[in-house]
Amino acid sequence: MGYNVSDANSYLVITGGGIPDIKIVKKAWVWPWQKHSRISISPFDFEITLQAMTIEKLQFSLPAVFTIGPADDVESLCRYAKILTGKTANSAKQPTATGRNHVQDIVKGIIEGETRVIVSSMTMEEIFKEREVFKTAVVKNVQKELDQFGLKMYVSSEIRLDCVAGLPCCMDAYTIQL
Repeated sequence: MGYNVSDANSYLVITGGGIPDIKIVKKAWVWPWQKHSRISISPFDFEITLQAMTIEKLQFSLPAVFTIGPADDVESLCRYAKILTGKTANSAKQPTATGRNHVQDIVKGIIEGETRVIVSSMTMEEIFKEREVFKTAVVKNVQKELDQFGLKMYVSSEIRLDCVAGLPCCMDAYTIQL
């Protein structure tokens, strides 16, 4: 029991008596019949190197860096807190993976999946010539999937396209600024 205050880059997540689901606040009295934890809203970087294949079956490497973190609104923070802390309607019945590593695994899967879907529907020439379309499609599709977890893409830095050694490719390397 006591008065709790979060840091500037975090929020308190309170559950228990008198709270139907979860409560996200910066400061609050926490009573003995309630539990609380802190969640950080600091964004984190993802460096991935994705092996992708175009519609022409040309394989290439796609290294990229994305900065992703929780969106700073109550609804999004509630969704983020639930996946970070493992609080769900069925959490008492079955164990739930929790923590920042779990969130990072989810984000990595989203980025890889959405980028592969886009790349597989384009030719190598389209990727190189229509890089704005490619960039916009990646950002839009990834953000759409991140929304359901209360996450936001803050920065998506350059994506560098590298051909896989030994396979034909139209360029050795090409950089797309996101």
